[in-house]
Amino acid sequence: MHTKTVLKKTESASRVSGACLMTIVPLIILSTIVLSCSHHPHVNLDGPYWKDDDTKAIAEPSFEETNIIWTSVKRTTFDQGLELMDFDRNVRKLFGNPTQAKNTNSFDEVPNSSWFTNRHGHPYTRMTPEQIAAGPGITSGPDTSEIWNVFRLKSGGATLGFWIEDSKGDQYLIKFDPSEFPEMATAAATMGSRFFYACGYNVPQEVIVYWDPKNLRIKSGATKKDGKGNRIPVTMDDINSILAQVYKEPDGKIRSLASLNVGNVKGPFMYEGTRKGDLNDWCPHQHRRDLRGLYVMGSLINHYDLKDHNSMDVYVGEDGSGYLKHYLMDFGSTFGSDGSDAKIQSKGYANTFDMRDVGASIFALGLKTWAWQDIGMSGYPSVGRFESEIFQPNKFDVIQPNTAFEQMTYQDAYWGAKIVMAFSDED
Repeated sequence: MHTKTVLKKTESASRVSGACLMTIVPLIILSTIVLSCSHHPHVNLDGPYWKDDDTKAIAEPSFEETNIIWTSVKRTTFDQGLELMDFDRNVRKLFGNPTQAKNTNSFDEVPNSSWFTNRHGHPYTRMTPEQIAAGPGITSGPDTSEIWNVFRLKSGGATLGFWIEDSKGDQYLIKFDPSEFPEMATAAATMGSRFFYACGYNVPQEVIVYWDPKNLRIKSGATKKDGKGNRIPVTMDDINSILAQVYKEPDGKIRSLASLNVGNVKGPFMYEGTRKGDLNDWCPHQHRRDLRGLYVMGSLINHYDLKDHNSMDVYVGEDGSGYLKHYLMDFGSTFGSDGSDAKIQSKGYANTFDMRDVGASIFALGLKTWAWQDIGMSGYPSVGRFESEIFQPNKFDVIQPNTAFEQMTYQDAYWGAKIVMAFSDED
């Protein structure tokens, strides 16, 4: 009898526990949803500060190498899967309460920092057309009247190039226009760098130069990477092979882009997370408004190549007393240019491997078409392929999914649009 009584009590307790669980679990889920959905204005209570003090001295970090192929695969496949499974983010997005940028002040603006400087479009300042045209304006460009010493060939990227040191000791990366499209890549890069500089970003100084190839010499110890990644000596045959593929002026001179060496490069920054060892890097990159809102500016000039590897972290100062400054780089794929060729139709309108478009095409049994398929050439070799008829800023797609862009909110887009709208026809 005693055993039966105990069993009955145990069964009763189990039913009560089960009932409690059936009640508690939905309450937990409901609470999570409610907390995610609670919609209120994003206000930073830290005050109207305009300077983010992120230039404190840190030890000089090592160069951070990242694999461009693996990063592309990760962004295109694995990261997309993780985003689909991100319950909190998806619920917030569904109910219109996404995670807001974390590096804004109480005016909902971006303070100056090692990432960004308010220039054109700032609430209280504007650049003159002359200042915009000058860009960073650190030097007057390489001295074209004297010898250029080649000390390294360009490695990586779609365009040809090499590094030179001029008579003043300044170092520049020299890049070229493809022979079929004179002026296209160099003009795009020069305009793109000035545009992003005016918008507030750190960029290398880039100028157009005309120079005589007879003034080239190979510096003792100059190297290039072979197929296995080893450094081997540069020869004049290497230089002549490059120059044979580029456009030359009727007088034999070559038009080039000269990009000033920014200094002690420590690898690219990533569009998510923070850099290990950088104590100044307090804000996850995907939650930086200056990286999220960059999407809007990139869409305007079709900078589809906004990816991790087109950025630089540069150590400024001596070891132990310097800090990392963050740069955008490589603007040869802006406007109608793709660097070594004119843009193909899809660039700026679809990722290189776009899972959404692939799915839509499969669902439509291959019958689906896209408006960008009818984009023609501009008619000017110096412009390439650049149009405005079907352009929609919110439909812009970069070369591969970008974590910061995918976290962009309406507030981030509005911030970017304000900067873009600050440019006038005169600018």
